[in-house]
Parts: sequence; C-alpha cells; structure tokens
Amino acid sequence: MDAKQRPHIYNIIWGSLSVEKELFENYYISFAKSYYNSILRDIDEIDVPDVMTLAYSLMGITNFVSLRAILEDMDEAQVNEMIDNHLMPILEKGIYKKKVISILKRKIL
Repeated sequence: MDAKQRPHIYNIIWGSLSVEKELFENYYISFAKSYYNSILRDIDEIDVPDVMTLAYSLMGITNFVSLRAILEDMDEAQVNEMIDNHLMPILEKGIYKKKVISILKRKIL
C-alpha cells in the first residue's frame, strides 16, 4: 500500500511530534535503521562517506515525493513518470554540473 492510499499516515506521524515527541523520534530512528540496513546490502554499488546520512536523505526524498503525489493527486502512471524520468536521473547523475563542483571545492578549500 502506498502513501496515496493512506494519506492520513502523514497526519498521524507528524502529529505525534507535538503530542508524543519520543514516538516520532523512535519511528524515524527505526525507519532510518531499516534504510541503513538495506543500503548495506548493496554497499559495493554505493559510494558515500556516511551510510546513515544517505539513509536519512533517501527517507526525505521518499517522504516529499510521496507528499507531492498526494497533493497533486497523481495517478500511478504520473508517479512512475516522475520517479523514472525526473527523480532517478537526479540520483544517478547528481545535481551539480562539473563547473559548479569545481567552484564549490575552491570555496570550501
């Protein structure tokens, strides 16, 4: 079952932050550990300095892409289009052009 079929789940999870902060924290910590363990299974294919940061990043992407699908009332074909043709290229190629990366490295160093 996906977020579109259960949009109320966001109300419950985010609502718990103001009612029972520990519940909210435990939910996301356990969710992150699940992502972390899944990433570790494919670690030979992944090049990241910190797996837990990647886990939280992917959780954020998943959360807000799902919210977009709900808010824009996307059907399954539209969601698949967004993921396949818009999100996956970002994950595969990154967001910066080589020139920008060079500039950012110079500013950091």
